[in-house]
Amino acid sequence: MNASSNPQITGAARILGQTTVVAAASVLIGAALGLFTARWSRVADSTRIAAAKAPLPADSMMGAGQVIPERLEYLADMQAQPLLAQLKSTPDDPQLLAKLGSIYYMAHNFKEASTYFKRSVDRKDDVVVRTELGRAYYYAGDPDSALAEFENVLKSDPNNANALFNVGMVKWQSKSDAEGAVAAWRQLLLKYPNHPRKAEVEQLMVRAKQH
Repeated sequence: MNASSNPQITGAARILGQTTVVAAASVLIGAALGLFTARWSRVADSTRIAAAKAPLPADSMMGAGQVIPERLEYLADMQAQPLLAQLKSTPDDPQLLAKLGSIYYMAHNFKEASTYFKRSVDRKDDVVVRTELGRAYYYAGDPDSALAEFENVLKSDPNNANALFNVGMVKWQSKSDAEGAVAAWRQLLLKYPNHPRKAEVEQLMVRAKQH
């Protein structure tokens, strides 16, 4: 599934300039895509910074304000190289696997991202990483696996705000289950009545009830 074709809560994000792939990917993933992302501070910034400073092939550049897939892919490969080297000596390190998943996710390589996120949670379960796994599955075109992962998160953390929201999005957009979507979003707002995106969730509930 191409992420750009998915329904969005907010307006389409605009990339301002060509400073670093980190800023561009963060806007693309965090602001434009429909699913909530888990706030994940455990992914080290050092590899992102190093990759952002790396030289780019001339054919990866476009006009100001644009980031193309080849650019993201190139920088993701640069970021991943040192981590893949580390992985050879510590292949079962869940944090290292999760970092690789994050790198490929930001490059919109959702299939590769899901592979590393899955390997990470198989070695050490973590609701944050599992949420990212669900999002990667969704944007890779596998809503059933995405829904299963979000529901797995809710088994261990029944009031997880990101999982509740994402369950609603997948049920509404991919399963045509508006009733199930509204139920998940209602639970979210009951538990978090002052959620910062309350107005957006309420708007989605109204839209889902109309279909």
